[in-house]
Amino acid sequence: MPFPFKNHKELEGRHSVLSPSKYSWIRYSAEKFAENFREMNATTYGSRLHELAKEHILLGILMPRNEKTLNKYINDMIGMRMTPEVVLAFNGDSFGSADAIKFDAQKLELTIADLKTGTHEASFDQLYIYVVYFCLEYGYRIGELNKIELRIYQNDEVRIEQADLEKLGNIHGKVLEFNEIMSDIRREQML
Repeated sequence: MPFPFKNHKELEGRHSVLSPSKYSWIRYSAEKFAENFREMNATTYGSRLHELAKEHILLGILMPRNEKTLNKYINDMIGMRMTPEVVLAFNGDSFGSADAIKFDAQKLELTIADLKTGTHEASFDQLYIYVVYFCLEYGYRIGELNKIELRIYQNDEVRIEQADLEKLGNIHGKVLEFNEIMSDIRREQML
């Protein structure tokens, strides 16, 4: 008769903090573990803020007008008629979710915004990758877009950058090159 192992349905889909498969924690000091646990909680908090922002944007519920990051982000996305949490996918290996995006097909203008809840200054690189995935998915050449505006909302400020076409071209090339490498390796492994 098999052993009566307990069923833990309530844990399905969750991630263990002290995971056996991510066992590096066994070498941590108490201070290092506390630091990592705080970072994990901050990540969870950030995910919840993104969900809150998405709902406010979809429902058109404005926040109090002030310079707080979340409030400004939600109010701006509603005012700019941005679409929240859009998956942009070149393929199953090259995709990501843009926090908010808007594309005007008549004017060929693309705007992508990102809400950052951490304190370390964020790079625009993530948004550049979203632009490349947008172009690859929807069949636009980077150079044919008339305007590409990237926006980062973080630490109670908004940073805006007009995308650099050369940088976009370099990332586009890397995406294609690395996808080809993945295809080659998959073909080799099937032999």
